[in-house]
Amino acid sequence: MDQVEKLVNEEMKRRENELEQNLKAAKEKAKSGDSAGAIPIYKNVVEQKCLFPKKAKDAAKIFERLDLNVLIEVSSQLNTRRMSDILAQMSPEAAQRLTVALAAHPKDNGDPADLPKIEGRPVAN
Repeated sequence: MDQVEKLVNEEMKRRENELEQNLKAAKEKAKSGDSAGAIPIYKNVVEQKCLFPKKAKDAAKIFERLDLNVLIEVSSQLNTRRMSDILAQMSPEAAQRLTVALAAHPKDNGDPADLPKIEGRPVAN
Protein backbone atom coordinates (compact mmCIF):
# COMPACT_ATOMS: atom_id res chain seq x y z
CA MET A 1 0.00 0.00 0.00
CA ASP A 2 2.88 2.38 0.73
CA GLN A 3 4.23 1.87 -2.78
CA VAL A 4 0.88 2.79 -4.32
CA GLU A 5 0.68 5.95 -2.21
CA LYS A 6 4.21 6.85 -3.18
CA LEU A 7 3.46 6.37 -6.88
CA VAL A 8 0.29 8.45 -6.66
CA ASN A 9 2.07 11.23 -4.77
CA GLU A 10 4.92 11.26 -7.29
CA GLU A 11 2.47 11.45 -10.19
CA MET A 12 0.51 14.27 -8.56
CA LYS A 13 3.72 16.20 -7.91
CA ARG A 14 4.83 15.69 -11.52
CA ARG A 15 1.50 16.93 -12.83
CA GLU A 16 1.52 19.92 -10.51
CA ASN A 17 5.02 20.91 -11.66
CA GLU A 18 3.99 20.50 -15.29
CA LEU A 19 0.90 22.60 -14.70
CA GLU A 20 2.95 25.33 -13.06
CA GLN A 21 5.34 25.40 -16.02
CA ASN A 22 2.37 25.57 -18.41
CA LEU A 23 0.91 28.46 -16.46
CA LYS A 24 4.19 30.37 -16.70
CA ALA A 25 4.47 29.61 -20.43
CA ALA A 26 0.92 30.81 -21.08
CA LYS A 27 1.56 33.99 -19.13
CA GLU A 28 4.69 34.72 -21.15
CA LYS A 29 2.95 34.01 -24.46
CA ALA A 30 0.05 36.28 -23.52
CA LYS A 31 2.42 39.06 -22.45
CA SER A 32 4.34 38.82 -25.71
CA GLY A 33 1.12 39.10 -27.71
CA ASP A 34 0.91 35.43 -28.75
CA SER A 35 -2.66 34.88 -27.57
CA ALA A 36 -3.14 32.07 -30.08
CA GLY A 37 -0.31 30.18 -28.37
CA ALA A 38 -1.55 31.01 -24.86
CA ILE A 39 -5.14 29.88 -25.36
CA PRO A 40 -4.56 26.10 -25.53
CA ILE A 41 -2.24 26.29 -22.53
CA TYR A 42 -4.82 28.18 -20.47
CA LYS A 43 -7.45 25.64 -21.52
CA ASN A 44 -5.24 22.85 -20.19
CA VAL A 45 -4.74 24.66 -16.88
CA VAL A 46 -8.48 25.15 -16.47
CA GLU A 47 -9.16 21.50 -17.31
CA GLN A 48 -6.89 20.44 -14.44
CA LYS A 49 -9.01 22.40 -11.96
CA CYS A 50 -10.39 19.29 -10.28
CA LEU A 51 -6.94 17.99 -9.39
CA PHE A 52 -5.34 21.35 -8.67
CA PRO A 53 -7.93 23.95 -7.65
CA LYS A 54 -5.23 26.38 -6.50
CA LYS A 55 -3.67 26.42 -9.98
CA ALA A 56 -7.03 27.29 -11.50
CA LYS A 57 -7.24 30.18 -9.03
CA ASP A 58 -3.77 31.24 -10.17
CA ALA A 59 -5.03 31.16 -13.75
CA ALA A 60 -7.97 33.37 -12.76
CA LYS A 61 -5.58 35.87 -11.20
CA ILE A 62 -3.53 35.92 -14.39
CA PHE A 63 -6.73 36.37 -16.41
CA GLU A 64 -7.42 39.50 -14.37
CA ARG A 65 -4.16 41.07 -15.54
CA LEU A 66 -4.38 40.13 -19.22
CA ASP A 67 -5.24 42.59 -21.95
CA LEU A 68 -8.99 42.68 -22.53
CA ASN A 69 -8.67 41.61 -26.18
CA VAL A 70 -6.64 38.55 -25.15
CA LEU A 71 -9.18 37.77 -22.44
CA ILE A 72 -12.05 37.93 -24.92
CA GLU A 73 -10.24 35.62 -27.31
CA VAL A 74 -9.33 33.10 -24.59
CA SER A 75 -12.77 33.24 -22.97
CA SER A 76 -14.64 32.76 -26.21
CA GLN A 77 -12.77 29.52 -26.86
CA LEU A 78 -13.30 28.00 -23.43
CA ASN A 79 -16.22 25.82 -22.49
CA THR A 80 -18.94 27.96 -20.89
CA ARG A 81 -18.90 25.86 -17.73
CA ARG A 82 -15.14 26.22 -17.35
CA MET A 83 -15.27 29.92 -18.05
CA SER A 84 -17.95 30.38 -15.39
CA ASP A 85 -15.67 28.63 -12.88
CA ILE A 86 -12.88 31.05 -13.74
CA LEU A 87 -15.18 34.08 -13.51
CA ALA A 88 -16.27 32.89 -10.07
CA GLN A 89 -12.65 32.97 -8.92
CA MET A 90 -11.87 36.39 -10.37
CA SER A 91 -12.33 39.63 -8.45
CA PRO A 92 -15.83 41.08 -8.89
CA GLU A 93 -14.48 44.09 -10.81
CA ALA A 94 -12.44 41.99 -13.24
CA ALA A 95 -15.29 39.52 -13.73
CA GLN A 96 -17.70 42.35 -14.46
CA ARG A 97 -15.29 43.98 -16.92
CA LEU A 98 -14.86 40.69 -18.78
CA THR A 99 -18.57 39.87 -18.73
CA VAL A 100 -19.49 43.28 -20.17
CA ALA A 101 -16.78 42.97 -22.82
CA LEU A 102 -17.96 39.47 -23.80
CA ALA A 103 -21.57 40.65 -24.04
CA ALA A 104 -20.53 43.54 -26.29
CA HIS A 105 -18.17 41.42 -28.37
CA PRO A 106 -19.75 40.31 -31.66
CA LYS A 107 -19.79 36.57 -31.99
CA ASP A 108 -19.29 34.78 -35.25
CA ASN A 109 -22.27 32.47 -35.24
CA GLY A 110 -21.86 31.69 -38.89
CA ASP A 111 -24.48 31.97 -41.55
CA PRO A 112 -28.06 31.65 -40.26
CA ALA A 113 -28.78 29.45 -43.28
CA ASP A 114 -26.48 26.85 -41.70
CA LEU A 115 -28.70 26.51 -38.62
CA PRO A 116 -30.82 23.37 -38.29
CA LYS A 117 -34.29 23.65 -39.74
CA ILE A 118 -37.35 22.88 -37.70
CA GLU A 119 -39.51 20.50 -39.60
CA GLY A 120 -43.08 19.62 -38.88
CA ARG A 121 -46.55 20.90 -39.29
CA PRO A 122 -47.62 24.36 -38.17
CA VAL A 123 -49.67 24.36 -35.01
CA ALA A 124 -53.22 25.65 -35.42
CA ASN A 125 -54.17 28.47 -33.04
